[in-house]
Amino acid sequence: LFRSGSACIGRRRLISLAVALALAQLVGQVHAANVARSTTRASFLPVQALRGGFAELSLQKFSSNVIEKCLKSGDPTAVAVVANELTASEAFATLLHDPFANYVIQTLLTVGKDDVVALLVTKITPHLPTLRSTLYGKRIQAKLLKRCPATKAALPQR
Repeated sequence: LFRSGSACIGRRRLISLAVALALAQLVGQVHAANVARSTTRASFLPVQALRGGFAELSLQKFSSNVIEKCLKSGDPTAVAVVANELTASEAFATLLHDPFANYVIQTLLTVGKDDVVALLVTKITPHLPTLRSTLYGKRIQAKLLKRCPATKAALPQR
């Protein structure tokens, strides 16, 4: 076990976090080169490499930028994979209020097809009362209302 202040991290966990961070940086560099080619296959490769870690990686500055770039590439399969993984996460409420992950959610609301947006609406709606309390939540709420005006009925009355 490694101790950092009062936090205690297991060796395997520390190694997996280091690998994830290194992979995110590498994927960012590779993805930037592949964007010039603009192929759907090139944009899905980073998604395959990062599968299983999107919720955790969304909470970090640089890796959240990599995820956003993958989503903005326009590959609907990549968008669906990321959306399914994030909405299935136990930390979904945390993602909505996080300074970095909220941008990933906003990007999903912008680039996602109707089925992805419907999934997000279902998962976000129970959290609408708390979204108004943070700047990041307000941005998600605004994107949600822009994309799906019918969700306005689910908003709490002032």
